[in-house]
Parts: sequence; C-alpha cells; structure tokens
Amino acid sequence: MGTVCLLGVFHQLKLIDTPIKLNFLKLITRVSLLSGTEICGLGTKSSLFFLKNMAPDKKTGFLIDPLDYFHIFKKSKLDFCFHSHPEGSCEPSSMDVEMSRNALIDFLVFSVRDKKFSLYSPVSEETIYFSI
Repeated sequence: MGTVCLLGVFHQLKLIDTPIKLNFLKLITRVSLLSGTEICGLGTKSSLFFLKNMAPDKKTGFLIDPLDYFHIFKKSKLDFCFHSHPEGSCEPSSMDVEMSRNALIDFLVFSVRDKKFSLYSPVSEETIYFSI
C-alpha cells in the first residue's frame, strides 16, 4: 500500500516529484463525475490535455491515440497520464502499472465511486493515495 495524504486547498502535492496543480485535480474530478465512462489525458506542469478514449469498452478501460500522445510529447514535457475509474477504486490496475512502466510516466487515477486519487510512479514503483 502507498502513502495516504490529504491535499490542502492551496497546496501542490509535495510528496511526489510530479507537479499536479489543485485546479487540475478539480477539473479531472468534475469531468470524471459528468462523463459516465473512463476519461483520459496527459498533463504537463502548466496544461491538461483531455483526449478521446479510444478503448473498445470505455467503461472499463482507456486507450490514448498514439498520434495524440506523440503530438503532445513533441511539444511539451509530459509529467503524467491521467484517467478515471468510473466504478472501481483508485488503485492502479495491473494494466495501469504496466503502461506506466512502459511509457516511464506517472499515472494519476481518479475513482468516481470513491472520489479519491492515486498516483503511481514507475521510477519509485510506489503509489500514493489522496483526496482533495
């Protein structure tokens, strides 16, 4: 199990190296709660990119178009990939962990059901859990 922390109103998440702004977390939460399917996208220090979920079953998985990934990757330093779990916990699935390791990018997961986040780091191989 990872570290659990509560994110304060004006604080950036300090237990990790990934810069995720509080307003990004709030936006991901809002979009996830309205969607009904898994949302997905990429984050940089200053931008969020909501991308179309290309997965065949958007309730249980997500897939980002490689061309979308490449276009953002060549313009910006990617800090994290994000997606939601509409019906499950925020615990990263084995597929989330594998994709994070393959891409060498942190994975942020939001649980719509529990209204909590997790962030998995492929470098430290640790997951932290938090809510806002």
